[in-house]
Amino acid sequence: HAVTRLPVAHQEGIRTLDLADQADAERESDQLREAAGNVRQQSGLGQGADADRPVLGVLLKLSSVVLLSCLAACVKYLGSGVPTGQIIFVRGLISMAVLGFIAWHFHGFGILRTDRLRSHALRSLAGTASMFCWFTALTLIPLADFTAISFTAPMFLTLLAMLLLGERIHVYRWTALAIGFVGVAVTI
Repeated sequence: HAVTRLPVAHQEGIRTLDLADQADAERESDQLREAAGNVRQQSGLGQGADADRPVLGVLLKLSSVVLLSCLAACVKYLGSGVPTGQIIFVRGLISMAVLGFIAWHFHGFGILRTDRLRSHALRSLAGTASMFCWFTALTLIPLADFTAISFTAPMFLTLLAMLLLGERIHVYRWTALAIGFVGVAVTI
């Protein structure tokens, strides 16, 4: 029998399965597709017309931009009289209530169960620290400067993707990052 090596994605990354023959490889592939379909079905993703709705995606992204702008304006307004920690605490309480209701209403609280508590805790700590910096910066500098500095985020994301994830950055992307940095510097 020929040995087939099949790359398989799982929680810890990519691993390789040694399969005795092509039939085993096809059976394993079908099982993986079925498992992925079950995950999409349980999460509510990839079902029928919901799987590919670019107009809805664009509208949701635009709504996100508008709502984040409103959030920034509210934090700027409250920042002079309310401590940053209190703003973050109240935002967190409201977010937990809204997300808890959504989880309960659509999927039940079981969807909040996780086997990766440490990863979620690290992400939450990073998000909270980021939010403290974000909200404090909003109270210290003009909103226009804050927004212009925010445009550097893709530059940092690209660099971190290269350093932490090992992604390759090609010349055209470095050129775009340099032009973007010059644009941000001019704006500030």
